[in-house]
Amino acid sequence: MKEAFNINNIEAGPEHPFPSKDSAPEFQAKLLELIKVSDLFTKRLLRCFSIAMGFEAGYLESLYTKQFTNGSHNFTTLRTLYYPPIKDDVAPGTIRLGEHTG
Repeated sequence: MKEAFNINNIEAGPEHPFPSKDSAPEFQAKLLELIKVSDLFTKRLLRCFSIAMGFEAGYLESLYTKQFTNGSHNFTTLRTLYYPPIKDDVAPGTIRLGEHTG
């Protein structure tokens, strides 16, 4: 019992619609901001890893170029999950996930 929204191409437009502004007014803007901040963080980490491995600072970052685009080599997906509160009247036989935190 969960809801999921996956995005891997922020350029897709109507082919990959976001939830309506009526049902989730800030969802699209907040998710795009999360992608932007995550991308900056990832690039910073890649620079650190490059230096730690003895490469030029931008080496790994230069290989990380097609995230969240329509390119054929895009393997990036951001998956948001929402687990609604469990109601007391869950039907018998309903399959649910157990706790799965660290």
